Amino acid sequence: MDVQSIILSPDHPADDFEASLPDAVRESLGFWTSNSNNSGGRVSILACLSHANNVSLAVQAAQTAFLELSSKHFVVIGYFQGGGSAWTCAQQQAILHLHAYLGAVAVAPVTTVLAKTLPVLVVAVVPGISAMFPEFNRKDILTPDGEQRLDLVVQIGAGIASTLTLLIGVQLLQANWRENPFVQIYERLTNNGGKEIAGRLLVIQGESVPRLRVVVAIGVVNRTVDHSPNT
Repeated sequence: MDVQSIILSPDHPADDFEASLPDAVRESLGFWTSNSNNSGGRVSILACLSHANNVSLAVQAAQTAFLELSSKHFVVIGYFQGGGSAWTCAQQQAILHLHAYLGAVAVAPVTTVLAKTLPVLVVAVVPGISAMFPEFNRKDILTPDGEQRLDLVVQIGAGIASTLTLLIGVQLLQANWRENPFVQIYERLTNNGGKEIAGRLLVIQGESVPRLRVVVAIGVVNRTVDHSPNT
């Protein structure tokens, strides 16, 4: 089996690198952006399906551009948000059957927003929910402190490290945020696991990753095996 290329799913590089990217590129990668009114740009943080679409397009472009490759086989690998994107690629390939796809490696992957997720991750997807559902009111799930911190994150265009720093230490979410119908719809559209996959999927999850819970990963893996017993 000849694997000659590995396509990395989008994830957050260092803040100084993020700052050098144009807004359009930052948005496509899922970074915070702000427009002239400081109201925030459309972002796709943790929206793994969007990222998987970008990976599929990137693979097809690479296969077309580098005709000298003796093999078009590829593997998708990513960490955290990128791990979630790699997992989504495995689900996507069960439908698309992209040529020469061998499998994916999901390292500490994001799988779900609702199940035992840290509040900072939930707040991170609020701009994405707002962009997808204009009728969504973030006051229904965010506390006043949560709204204030989120506004600051968007205003300064914070990277992942700065975002985590700003969102830690205050009560961010309303007690009943999981019951919000828009959050639930967003979850169904973007979550991983419990769906058929194509090829091989290696999931690596360590107990030292505080933002992601091992018990959640185990449950999602088991549900995925149930849906893809022959994979």
